Amino acid sequence: RIAVKPPRHARAVVAKGLIPREDFERLFKFAIVRNPWDLQVSAFHHLNKELPEVAGKGGLSEFGAFLRWNLDRGKPLDYPSRFVDPLSERFLDSLCDMDGSLLLDFVGAFERLPQDWAFIQRRLGLAETELPKKRVSKRSRDYRSYYDDDLADLVASHYAGEIEAFGYSFEGGLPDGPLLGVSAGTGR
Repeated sequence: RIAVKPPRHARAVVAKGLIPREDFERLFKFAIVRNPWDLQVSAFHHLNKELPEVAGKGGLSEFGAFLRWNLDRGKPLDYPSRFVDPLSERFLDSLCDMDGSLLLDFVGAFERLPQDWAFIQRRLGLAETELPKKRVSKRSRDYRSYYDDDLADLVASHYAGEIEAFGYSFEGGLPDGPLLGVSAGTGR
């Protein structure tokens, strides 16, 4: 209706800049975040499935090598980097403005997606339907089995702000951080 479509994986601040202020304020803005340790295992499998030739040539078919490369802020912005970079960005960079203020009305968690999706549907006045499952991982191992202490610490360091803001831990479980849920005025 407002003739604006931000690019895929665009940061909220980009949408705020493209959409007229009154429309941006009126819209219900939400995102779903995910345990960063699990996310990196997913990114590893994604690259190896979608670009196996790139992963093989770059030595990225081994998880530790992939993780060190993926979280390296100094890596060149070549083709494989552009393909995977959305999965190495810090969530807060995507959800906040330049001053660090959250631009969204709701932040849900992948780990409690059915409940958060039901809330989003109610908030938007949509009939409740089950969220379709697309691109479901076929990996059989728990994400924690991919890590040694050094690799787990690398993710913890890279995503320190997100881990605190969203209440994630390496051990897993449901996150309960202060930025999860509904901001003032949206009522849950």
